[in-house]
Amino acid sequence: MKIFNRYTILLLGWIVYFLALQSCANRGSGPQGGPKDKEPPVLVSAIPMNGSTNVTTKNITLEFNELVSVNNPIQNILFSPPQKNIPTVKSLGKKVTISFQDTLLPNTTYTIEFNNCIVDYTESNPFKDFVYTFSTGNKIDSLQISGKVIDAQTLAARKKYTVGIYSNLSDTAFSKTRFERFTKTNDKGEFTIHGIAEGTYNLFAINDVGSAYSYQNKGTDIAFLDSSITPYAHLHGKVDTLWTDSAKTQYEKVTLDAYNEYFPKDVILKTFKEKDIIHRLKSYKRGERNKFSIIFSEPQEIEPTIKLLDDSLFTEPFLKEKTNRSDSLIFWVKDSLLYKKDSIEFLFHI
Repeated sequence: MKIFNRYTILLLGWIVYFLALQSCANRGSGPQGGPKDKEPPVLVSAIPMNGSTNVTTKNITLEFNELVSVNNPIQNILFSPPQKNIPTVKSLGKKVTISFQDTLLPNTTYTIEFNNCIVDYTESNPFKDFVYTFSTGNKIDSLQISGKVIDAQTLAARKKYTVGIYSNLSDTAFSKTRFERFTKTNDKGEFTIHGIAEGTYNLFAINDVGSAYSYQNKGTDIAFLDSSITPYAHLHGKVDTLWTDSAKTQYEKVTLDAYNEYFPKDVILKTFKEKDIIHRLKSYKRGERNKFSIIFSEPQEIEPTIKLLDDSLFTEPFLKEKTNRSDSLIFWVKDSLLYKKDSIEFLFHI
């Protein structure tokens, strides 16, 4: 016997059609894959462990609890001391590997600042404020210097400025050698240099666009402290006692919550543009027989001296004219026997 006639089949077809339309119109009402992941990746292990000493390997492996990636490692990751050859950084699955290309220095603390560039693969949640440290010696240098870099005139924060230190306190170290340790300022101009050994240092900040880690280009913005600094740490501690009775006559255990506070932590560096202070003879001319002028690259704070090479016949042969410009000098030749000569030879000393 027939259960469905052709009218029943037609009706079922229309029902299926309308259900399909409703499904298309309400795509957002179906399963959405659960709540959005807002948790950053968690470091599960590090080889060598963070804070290891007597390290000889140039390869580091960091493993996380989920898939991760590294955003712009060349721009974001800072290696201190600065490296001549940039270490290679790779991410694969849950691991991040770092391989140093330079030979590791003996008895040296190395710090790697990741600056939030390690993120989870799905939602780009950053693994924040991670600094990895190891030492090729038997101890970790742990002192720090913190502060802020601002513009000397506008007081605006200087972001992405390189801040570094020298234990060599000579004036030439700043332009001839790389920083011993360094970091870069954040968007608020703030900085913290990690892994500093005990000692006295000179502190500088530069707009190091070319990553030279030293002052190479005169005319760029710089900042420095006018005196050397000696970083130190102050140990703070809080004792917490777990009593066994309300009268506090007996205790079960005593714990000590201790931490170090590092100084100086509020250094202010004010940037400015250094002037070219190299004194050069820019030009000279003898427009008239009894008059000549000399122009320098910079205003002269100390008055130059001039001496005629053949002064056997002439005493005080020149008369200097005062000018409004401190970078130029005008001299008049007093004796006609001298200025009638085709050439006048004299010694000029700044």
